[in-house]
Amino acid sequence: MNPIWVQVLQVLGAIIVGGIIGFEREIKSKPAGLTTFMLVCVGSCLIAILQQNIIYETVRLASLDSTYASTVSADSGRLIAQVVSGIGFLGAGVIIYTRDVVKGVTTAALLWLVSALGLMIGIGGLNNYIIVFAALVLTTGFTMLSKKYKLRMIQGRKLNVVKIIYYDKNEDEFIKFLDEQGVKIKKQQFSSAYIKDGIHYKEMVFYFILSTVNFHDFVKAVASLDYICELSEI
Repeated sequence: MNPIWVQVLQVLGAIIVGGIIGFEREIKSKPAGLTTFMLVCVGSCLIAILQQNIIYETVRLASLDSTYASTVSADSGRLIAQVVSGIGFLGAGVIIYTRDVVKGVTTAALLWLVSALGLMIGIGGLNNYIIVFAALVLTTGFTMLSKKYKLRMIQGRKLNVVKIIYYDKNEDEFIKFLDEQGVKIKKQQFSSAYIKDGIHYKEMVFYFILSTVNFHDFVKAVASLDYICELSEI
């Protein structure tokens, strides 16, 4: 079995790895971002450590007394697999999908992480208790820091997607306005065009990055334009 300090470093490594992958998803505005990936990665790490500790304890008991060799199985991790599967179904139940918006992914990941912590606490042992404490402190600390600094981290990197309906005759003026706002357009997707009350309307989907203003201020600025009829985030 790995020493305690190695297992603590494994948990720290899981936080970093999960956070890096989650950050890449975060800046692309995916439903599961930095926090979700970090929690899932830590949960997987904890379950792997737990299974190693179970096998080590089984071998240790068998070496102390030969009677244990015929009664104790080293495949004690089979129970863990069943718990993980069950928590997966429970987590799926809290995920809600409505109108292209996914909610509850982080809650599902938290359920999965808590199940791993509960398994380690239930099995018992000093090593497991220390790992649970370390995982709790490290994960909570990194989660709080990510919430505090996430907006700064993704500023100028996050891809925003909005649908905007405006007067077709003002399109050049609108594009110029976006450029003045520091909007870096990555892609434009034509949605529809129609005429209503003699006015030509155009509906477009914009994929862009904000480099100088935040999204809330951008929405307020666009909404103040007379030729903008509708703006909605996708």
